[in-house]
Amino acid sequence: RVFADPEAHLRAISTALYVINAAGLLAVGLAARGALGGLMPALLVQAGPFASTVIARHGLYVKPETFLVFAALMLALVTLLAVRNDALERHRTGFAVAFGLVAGLGIATKLSAAPLYVLPVFLLWGVRPLVIYAVASVVSFVFFTMPAIGAYGEFFSWIGQVGMGSGHFGGGEQTLIDLEKYPRYVMKMASRPVLSVPIVFAALALLEAWRRGRKGRPVPRLVMRALGGVALAQMLQILIVAKHPSAHYLIPNIVLSGLTVALFYRVVSELANASARVRFWSREVLALIFGVYLLVQGAAIVAQDFELREWRSDAATVDNSKFGQCAQVYFQFASDPTYALLLANHITNGKLADRIAPHVAPNHLWFDVVSGTFRDLFGETDMLDALAEYPCAFFRGTDRSIMETYLGENVPGITFSDTCSTDVEAVLTTGVDCQGNLTGK
Repeated sequence: RVFADPEAHLRAISTALYVINAAGLLAVGLAARGALGGLMPALLVQAGPFASTVIARHGLYVKPETFLVFAALMLALVTLLAVRNDALERHRTGFAVAFGLVAGLGIATKLSAAPLYVLPVFLLWGVRPLVIYAVASVVSFVFFTMPAIGAYGEFFSWIGQVGMGSGHFGGGEQTLIDLEKYPRYVMKMASRPVLSVPIVFAALALLEAWRRGRKGRPVPRLVMRALGGVALAQMLQILIVAKHPSAHYLIPNIVLSGLTVALFYRVVSELANASARVRFWSREVLALIFGVYLLVQGAAIVAQDFELREWRSDAATVDNSKFGQCAQVYFQFASDPTYALLLANHITNGKLADRIAPHVAPNHLWFDVVSGTFRDLFGETDMLDALAEYPCAFFRGTDRSIMETYLGENVPGITFSDTCSTDVEAVLTTGVDCQGNLTGK
């Protein structure tokens, strides 16, 4: 049923994920209001998932990133419950288990999120709770990866390969990092204001709290530990992600920026009890910045929504069903469900090819840009032989230069029309017009 109608099932799964994330967002907002006192900290924590269009672009699909939003919210939730009225001191074992369950979930969802789970170490602090946290994390990880337990050997082998290659997915020079590029990548990842500004604010607040603590003045120690932990965890994840720099790996980090700012707000508010000037800067000015942020970020998300709707509308103007008599060849990121099935089947080493076959017509072919090979559902095939079986051909993809280069090199004398192309996709045809009528050319 899924292969026959993938998009209906994807919509059902994504709707469930939206409900889960909405529930997480509500829970973390209520926890922040109770733990940090007031509506402003709650709104700051809840602003995390909306802090970057990267989340709007990658965190709304059936992808690990969508569930990473929830995993990050759960880390924030347990942290806030721990600092509320010093609950951690009374229930340290329970919080060690809770943090472990959340860590296992987050790491099972995407391994690159692992550095963020350094945060509980700063709060639990002690041999027994840390051992419980570690054991709970392992048990949780095994539980959430149980459907794939038979692939553990392959998984850990892959992780070892990725870890020792300086390039993406274990490629490049076989060393941990590329020393020439790595510092530049770290700066690229860390320079995002949504990450760098909260971390800098946290460092300044902690420095001031430390200075006051040395003078014997009261400071909110547990909240400070939480603030230091989340800021350090964010920096560690930046260092890990910089090995293979890509913004979508930072999604859980960005979500936690809301927690960083909210904890900063609480620390500075408590430090400001004796200083009206500091209280002004920590509350009124932060509220003003937050208001401006809402307007700017809201406009950016609306603009992105409009852009994605335009892309979908453009893609829908090309009706593949008109070219049923032609060889239909898909290049990278073609807007067609069949291409998605072909690509996914290839990524999973063809394990489901026989079950997918009834839903993929023989005239559906594709080009794998990674290996540079022309393929059908079952593997590599000869392009000239495949095209010779049909009176016309239809080529579709997002990178026109790759399409023209490959076709020019592998189909001598080919001539094609590009009149079916849209703003976001190249659609090339030979022997057929855009209405599916044979032209004989």
